[in-house]
Amino acid sequence: MVIAAEVSLEHKEQGIKMTIKIIIYFTLFGFFNSVCRADIMPCQGQAIKNKNVSVSDLISGANTIALVRVTSFTENSLQNLYSGYYQFQSISTVLGLFNPDYKLWGGMTYKEIPQQYMDLTQTHNAIDFENLYGVGITEIRHDTNGSCSLMPRFKIGWNYLIITGVNSTLAFEPINSPNLDQWFKKVVITSNIIKDKNWSRK
Repeated sequence: MVIAAEVSLEHKEQGIKMTIKIIIYFTLFGFFNSVCRADIMPCQGQAIKNKNVSVSDLISGANTIALVRVTSFTENSLQNLYSGYYQFQSISTVLGLFNPDYKLWGGMTYKEIPQQYMDLTQTHNAIDFENLYGVGITEIRHDTNGSCSLMPRFKIGWNYLIITGVNSTLAFEPINSPNLDQWFKKVVITSNIIKDKNWSRK
């Protein structure tokens, strides 16, 4: 509005056009901001951002922890919002028993290796194991009501550390090298400590 007021009377028509353009711009900006807002708002319905959660807290709520290889993806629209389901081959079990018929619904498989997979060692080395807030490679789907749900996606043939029974972005981390990966090693050590504690109580 200020820009339009400063325009001389000789260019009044042009000034009106300018004013209209400015109004349209801010209107569109407000519209897109409201649409994208769900993508930048924190999850309100489920605490899947791991705020103030330690590795021990996360594992204590798990049903099964296993190092697996993704063997297949089947496109299927029966489950709302998901593209299909993945199946896995167990490499080793850390906690509980891994069901060979386990199916996990998620988004479309990665056709190319994601960039974040290339930085796994550095990423996992930087994890604060006492506060897992904001870490984890699993994608999140934000619903319009502010709640969130996990949207797992995998690369066929890759190895992952799967933690079932927890609603966490760290539940399906890719693992390049179990012997070197700090996240994998920390989960194994912590799982063993929890198992020993549970055994001693019996």
